[in-house]
Amino acid sequence: MFHKPPVKGFFRLLVLDAIKEEPLHGYEIMKRIGDVLGGNPPSPGIVYPTLQFLENKGFVRSGKAGKRTIYSITEEGIRYLEENEDKLRCFMEKAGRMKIVKKMVPHDIFPLLEELASKYDRMTEEQRDEVKRAFWRLIQDLSRILGDVR
Repeated sequence: MFHKPPVKGFFRLLVLDAIKEEPLHGYEIMKRIGDVLGGNPPSPGIVYPTLQFLENKGFVRSGKAGKRTIYSITEEGIRYLEENEDKLRCFMEKAGRMKIVKKMVPHDIFPLLEELASKYDRMTEEQRDEVKRAFWRLIQDLSRILGDVR
């Protein structure tokens, strides 16, 4: 629920951005994107079809280096990346902020939120209200802390 990769359009840009400086093989691309997103690398089931799409569009070319397939960006891929530079920069800024949030928020919160969502239909109105109040207390506490930051 909280660890999905970005939408395809942005993911294509992330792949192109990962190989703009140097050709890479699939695992290296996955690792670089995982580093950018601040989490686990995307799965091969997302990366390789995206690479195939980009190659079909003429934005990427592939070649063999030993047993591995290496991917490099083409001139068309560079142009596409440059045309979408604002979108990518905006996405990267948001990804950077999310990396910071992940550092501040205890990891246990994500499974807890998923459990809350899965049990929502079985909660009483009183329990739902109690959950809302707990979130409001959190919002108030965080707002107070932010107000103290100079």
